[in-house]
Amino acid sequence: MGIFVKVPIILHKSTERGLTKFKWLESVHSFSFGRYVNTQRTGFGTLAVFNDDTIAPQKGFSTHPHDNMEIITLVIEGTVQHQDSIGSKTDITAGEVQTMTAGTGVAHSEINPSDTQPVHLFQIWIEPREYGLKPRYQQKRFEQELFKNRLYPIVSGEKSKDNLTINQDASLFRGDLELGMIILYHLNPRRGLFVFSVEGSVKVNDQMISSRDSLEIKEVPSLTLTALSAAKLIVIEIPL
Repeated sequence: MGIFVKVPIILHKSTERGLTKFKWLESVHSFSFGRYVNTQRTGFGTLAVFNDDTIAPQKGFSTHPHDNMEIITLVIEGTVQHQDSIGSKTDITAGEVQTMTAGTGVAHSEINPSDTQPVHLFQIWIEPREYGLKPRYQQKRFEQELFKNRLYPIVSGEKSKDNLTINQDASLFRGDLELGMIILYHLNPRRGLFVFSVEGSVKVNDQMISSRDSLEIKEVPSLTLTALSAAKLIVIEIPL
């Protein structure tokens, strides 16, 4: 009989992600999504989806429904035109973040209105703490200076004027680290941490990640993040 060994830090290289590609869309998946099915990658705790999307000019996701999911969109480059069934109609530009509580049901579209420029965004889905809630939309701009040499919470389960709120005890951080910057992070044993490098190389304890690599971390009470180059990070702490 084999011995099952728990691995507290799991590395997923950028080249191991799934891919959905159309003429108008390149969507790279950290977890199973749509036609990409990987039974070993079906989410991490309450983190269900982490997609790295590039949308061509004048293209996008036409109106489609969601329910009972917390949906977060981070626009990195370009602009997304959002419209939904609860009355929201707005442009989301680079540096802005959108959250939607899909709750009892919401239909929305996300279109790139530019004639020339692609849009690059990250779409993240987190399973909610409660089901059947009234749908809700939020949007907020975060200045890059907030992320300099620290992990700054842009989305949280706790209400605050400084971030966006979701219906789950989870936190999403952004960080822009200079070469050599060291950050200490303490993790509750009942929670997990997903670390994604948008750009650059970082060592997390003894594990190194480079651009578009990610780590799933659990049962590690203390973490040291060391920037091996200038690096941009998305870090998500979630219940397991």
